[in-house]
Amino acid sequence: MICSWMIVARGSACQKFVHTRPGFDYLFLCYTFSPFGMAFKNLEPLARKVNETSLDTKEPLVIHLKNPWIAGVLAWLVPGLGHYYQGRLFKAVLFAVCIIPTCFFGMCLGSSQEIGFARNVYCSWREGDKRWFFIPQFCIGTIAIPAIAQSYLVDDGKAPFWNGAMSPPSLQERPGQLTLNRIILKLGGKFELGTLFTVVAGLMNLLVFFDAIDGPILSRKEETPEKLHENS
Repeated sequence: MICSWMIVARGSACQKFVHTRPGFDYLFLCYTFSPFGMAFKNLEPLARKVNETSLDTKEPLVIHLKNPWIAGVLAWLVPGLGHYYQGRLFKAVLFAVCIIPTCFFGMCLGSSQEIGFARNVYCSWREGDKRWFFIPQFCIGTIAIPAIAQSYLVDDGKAPFWNGAMSPPSLQERPGQLTLNRIILKLGGKFELGTLFTVVAGLMNLLVFFDAIDGPILSRKEETPEKLHENS
């Protein structure tokens, strides 16, 4: 609900702000025609409909969550997919637009043609290399499953696939294998910055997961005994 109010306000209050301050017109124009601006522009009619529906009725909005656990698994795999399964299209698009680009951008920061794709996203609990950042990264299944598969291959002494994408670094200097220090040296500050983006995306998707399972707080309001007696 708050998100829908923000989207509607973007088309009125934000426009008044930029047109009354010199120099902001160009920035607002760039934002409007950016992917994020176009996405939010397409969401405005739906947001207005949500607001009108919520304000015109005094009864709490009833949302059918279908099978919450299936929705939770889908939301874990792909942000917004669980809400799409439940028919909550506005939230599905909103979560996908916000989380997926954030995660993908962080993975790209940890990538290069020399070292492979998303080397800042990997699963490792080996002695001397415990990757605690993978716990929040695990909240997005599309990056957790390949990372776990690569981890099993490396632990079994096999070569990782996809040119080492999302594979744990070597603990020792070996020909053709990169250690964590070597990867950080080649990427510089982009390694940690990309890790931060993927961690934030994972934590956001954790909230999406619980929203898909239990629904919004307002829809869980319990009926009082007097209300139950009237219904019976």
